[in-house]
Amino acid sequence: MRALGYLAVALLAGGLVFTAVMRTTPPADQGSTAAKLPDSIGDPITLNVPTMHCPIACYPKVKATLESQPGVLAVELVPQKKEGEIDRPEVIIKTKDGFDLAAATSALSKAGFADAAVVQ
Repeated sequence: MRALGYLAVALLAGGLVFTAVMRTTPPADQGSTAAKLPDSIGDPITLNVPTMHCPIACYPKVKATLESQPGVLAVELVPQKKEGEIDRPEVIIKTKDGFDLAAATSALSKAGFADAAVVQ
């Protein structure tokens, strides 16, 4: 009887982790973005966020913080070696006119992700 309870808890925990990971993954079919994006898109910026350690709590908070900044179109986690782990704490920021890098890194610092810097 006890084993059944443990199995139920393990399945529930696995489902919660799966749901959290799926929410951080963008949908595969977003259609053509060419018509949705403004004319003045800047070059993507790769930002190293050394205090971003996990894809379940840290990355979504970094993403939300950056996407709340003016001039940010999208934020994506760079490809990682293993799914479910962050071994390369970098995000790619797609920007448009009005993006302020200093304000974005300051917002990250206030959110608990200090020392973010542009990857050269």
